[in-house]
Amino acid sequence: MENVLTQSKEILEYEGIISPELFEEYTNNWMEEEVLLLARHFHKLNHTKGQFKRVDSFIAGQLGVDILNAVKPFGIEVFRIYMSLDGESKDEFTFIPIIYLLLKDGLEITFPLIPKGRDELVPGTTEQTVNSGGQIVPGIFKEMITQNWDIFDVNLIDDLFVAVDSDTRGRLRVDFYEISGDLLTFINDKILGNIKDFTLYPGVDMNKFQNKNLISFTPTIGIVPQETIMTEIMSRHSVIEIPKEDSGEIFMEYLRPCPPTCPK
Repeated sequence: MENVLTQSKEILEYEGIISPELFEEYTNNWMEEEVLLLARHFHKLNHTKGQFKRVDSFIAGQLGVDILNAVKPFGIEVFRIYMSLDGESKDEFTFIPIIYLLLKDGLEITFPLIPKGRDELVPGTTEQTVNSGGQIVPGIFKEMITQNWDIFDVNLIDDLFVAVDSDTRGRLRVDFYEISGDLLTFINDKILGNIKDFTLYPGVDMNKFQNKNLISFTPTIGIVPQETIMTEIMSRHSVIEIPKEDSGEIFMEYLRPCPPTCPK
């Protein structure tokens, strides 16, 4: 953003912000939908081929990127990605992730990501590598979990979003994913105000799928910064990413699902 805002509430005037009422409606739709019907919201009908295709990614678009960059002066206290549904339609992807930001001055901001199928995407980024463990993940890992998503049996997709409570043995449906700790510090310090593209990639961690106490839907955030972030800076945040090519996309996984791992 060229103009630095003096009051965070000015961000609420940005196009793309959704109201608290719409946020509540969409997130309630997700929690109240029949479990066995969740899979249909991640697919839409390709009338030309007469087949359903699966959502491939969710992008912030320019409106969302502008919002994320605009909050830089105020800082993010809580960063969540809520699960939500925008009605029912076989002609559209109706699962819509919603970004929820609680700024350090108490302002709440919500805006949706835009679902895209593979044939609707601009040609993607190149594979990346990583130097050691941490919360920034290598492109090969991102490709692995997203490939799992692409080929996952449609009849089993509903199971990705629920876990068995180890105490009550009841089934818990994931409500949101939270970014916290060192990763949130890194985003506040080095990512906000420096975002060119922001994408959420759906994925499946097959190791978690074998454990019914865990949520196995594993989204990965991909961020292309406007300016390259030095590796040593990311190292100080326990995150290291070394681009193999010049795309510069940084992949962030290990988003915490709630439930079952809700913040205290």
